[in-house]
Amino acid sequence: MNVEAKFGGDAVALNSEVSRYADWSRRAGARLTWSPFHAEFTDAVWPDVLSHNHDLNASGVTVAPQVSALPISVLLRWDEPSFVARLGGWESVLGHFFDLPFGKDRQIGTNWNRAVDAIAGGWAMSFAVTAHTGFPITVTDSSSPSQQASRSPERPNRIASGEVDNPTLERWIDRAAFVSAPKGQFGDAGVGILRAPGYWNVDMSFSKRIMTFGRQYFMFRGEIFNALNHPNFGPPVANIQSQTFGSITSTVGDARIVQLVAKYSF
Repeated sequence: MNVEAKFGGDAVALNSEVSRYADWSRRAGARLTWSPFHAEFTDAVWPDVLSHNHDLNASGVTVAPQVSALPISVLLRWDEPSFVARLGGWESVLGHFFDLPFGKDRQIGTNWNRAVDAIAGGWAMSFAVTAHTGFPITVTDSSSPSQQASRSPERPNRIASGEVDNPTLERWIDRAAFVSAPKGQFGDAGVGILRAPGYWNVDMSFSKRIMTFGRQYFMFRGEIFNALNHPNFGPPVANIQSQTFGSITSTVGDARIVQLVAKYSF
């Protein structure tokens, strides 16, 4: 058995008149040469972006600052979930495809008759497991106390950590930790200072090939997305002016989905 392993890292440090950005990530992966097995783990650190002009996506998740220099702006405005999830956290992916050991040409069932083999033999299985830490959260204040024409939502003052010891969906952020800045001032709360719930998901599939005439065959496949029907929750409401500030009101992804596929190849 041979094992191939890869390790790598990336470092980026950029400066401009309006922001400073730095990123370091490490990756490790392994693949077994005798089997289509793949595992990868990534972690990274993302020091704060020192700018009042930061971007939020529709869920209030910090993605990157806007800057005037085009090359820097293109690099920092990546919005792929796998990239954003790594900021200050980690992401792990595990996948495998293999034939089940049942059937006339496999370890178990070499003496099965044709009828039994047609039902119980020749099956294959695959799975994919994805997990990562929650997205960074930037608390905002839609009342705009600075009274200036900001390009993005302003941030409040932070008077406590904002973290909750035993967070719930109703209270993921400590509401008392943030207050509006005085009139004419920007708040001092940082970018991405809190973190949304983590994410994990399992997808699976089963397939069976039934030979018919010559090289023709019938293929049946069942695919199960979110196989364990596990709920993944979205980020909490991050605007301190909202009546639901600090609570989680959404989910990420769908409930379990089962899909059946049939194909005849000739």
